[in-house]
Amino acid sequence: MAEFRYKNPISVDTVKNIRDPFIIFENGKYYLTGSTPPYWDGKSNGVMLWSSDDLLHFKEEGFILKTSCAEPYDTFRDYC
Repeated sequence: MAEFRYKNPISVDTVKNIRDPFIIFENGKYYLTGSTPPYWDGKSNGVMLWSSDDLLHFKEEGFILKTSCAEPYDTFRDYC
């Protein structure tokens, strides 16, 4: 029986350490979102967006939700 081997095609340099990844396909393009570090103290920097034509090569588009724009006691203060 052949041994199964897999190498993640997405470079760590392209899509940094994220949590809660989600990918959608819209108008011929893939979009990836994910929460950015730090995670463990409850203060993520926000949610980033990347785009791709082939799910292998991603372009960082920037933050779609940024923590710094929320009021301190907002319900969604980590993702305003």
